[in-house]
Amino acid sequence: SDGSIVAAYRERRTCERMDLITLPCPPRPPGVPPGVKHGAWGGYRAAIAEAMAHGADAALLVDADGCIVDGDRALPVILGADGIIRHPGPADGAVASATLAAVLKEAPPCEVREERLSMEMILNAREVVLLGSGVGCVAVQSVDGVVLDTSGDELVSTFAAALDAAHQNDALRPSIEHPLLRRLAVGEEVGNIRRLSSKPSAFYVRSLLSERDCGAIKAMAQVANMTQARTYGGGTTARTKCEVSWISPPPALTADVAVMFFSPEALERPGGGCEDLQVLRYAEGGGYSMHHDGNARALTVLYYLNGVGETWLPLADAPPRPKNGEDAMARAAKLDPDTDGVRVTAPAAGDALAFFSLDDSDGSYDWSAVHRALPSTGEKWVANHWFRVGGLGLPTPDPREDML
Repeated sequence: SDGSIVAAYRERRTCERMDLITLPCPPRPPGVPPGVKHGAWGGYRAAIAEAMAHGADAALLVDADGCIVDGDRALPVILGADGIIRHPGPADGAVASATLAAVLKEAPPCEVREERLSMEMILNAREVVLLGSGVGCVAVQSVDGVVLDTSGDELVSTFAAALDAAHQNDALRPSIEHPLLRRLAVGEEVGNIRRLSSKPSAFYVRSLLSERDCGAIKAMAQVANMTQARTYGGGTTARTKCEVSWISPPPALTADVAVMFFSPEALERPGGGCEDLQVLRYAEGGGYSMHHDGNARALTVLYYLNGVGETWLPLADAPPRPKNGEDAMARAAKLDPDTDGVRVTAPAAGDALAFFSLDDSDGSYDWSAVHRALPSTGEKWVANHWFRVGGLGLPTPDPREDML
C-alpha cells in the first residue's frame, strides 16, 4: 500500500509441473513493435491474475486464429515427435526471449524453429515447457484441464543444465536496464519512450502521467505540507526558490514504471524498491545546481507535472567517461546548456525524463548522469521517483536529506 516494491529471489522450478489455461492474447497498442511488451503490460498482468483466479499456474496466450503466440510470464517451448524444438517468436506476437537465446548457446546442437504453436502441436508434443527468467524451465502437465501425454524429461533436463551453465558463464548476468530498452539506439522510439542518450542511459517518456494524475500528485503534496527544500548536510544554496513535500507514490504507477525500465532480474534482487515520491514546486527563476543523484539510486524518473521545466545532462554521450564525481563536475562546469549534452524541455504536463545513474555493466556509479535543473521560466511542478536495485550502490545516511 506504500508504493514500495517487494523483491525476492524466485526459485527456478525445474522439477515441478504446471497446469495452464489458454486466454486471448492482449492486443498490441498502436506504435508498439513486435517482441516488446511496453505499453501492453496491463494485459499481461490481467492474464496472470485470471490464470491464478482459475487455479492455474500460468496462461498460454492465443491469437484470433487459436494459435498460441506467447505465455503470460514465460515463453512456451515444445519438443515435437520429430525431435524439433519449436517456440513462437516476435513475428508471431511473442516477446523476444533473452533467456532462450542464452540457453540455446549453452545447449547441445539441436534444430530449433520459430513458429506459432497450435493446440494440436501442444497435445502431440513429446514435451512442453515454459522458459523464462522468473520461472526457469518448468514442464507443463496440462492445458485447459487436458492432461498432456508427456512422460519424458529430455527438454527440461537439457534446458535446465543449459540454464545453469548460462548463469555460471554470466550469459544471463543480472542487468539493471530492461533488455528491450538496451537495444534502442539514440533517437529511436518504442511506444511512447524515446532514447535520448546511451551514457547515461536516458529516455523521454510522453504522457506517462495523465492530467488528472498530475493534479492529484500536486494536491497530495500540498496537503502533506510543503517546506523549504534543503540538500544533504542542511545546505540550501544548491537549490533555489523551491519547496518540497514527500508523499507515498501510487502503487500502480510504481509497478508500471518498474517493469517498464528494469530487467526482470533486477526486480528479483532482494533489497530493491523505491523511495517516497519527492514533489517540488519552484518559483520563477528557481533551479538546482549540477549534481549526481547518488544514494544508491539506480533509476530516476522525473515527472513534469505542469509542463514547465528544463533539465540538462551536460555529459550525455560525451566521451571519455568521467573517472569520478570530481572529474564529472569539473568537465560539466566548462560546458554550455545551449550547445552541449542533452537539454530536455517538457512540452506537456505528464511527460517524464528517466535515466539510470548506475552503470548497467557493473552497477557502479555512472558519473555521466550528472544533471542540472535550469532556472525555471515560471512556476514549475515536478516529482522525483527514485528506484533502487538491491545490493547496488552505497546509500547516504538519510535518503530524505539527499534531495535532488
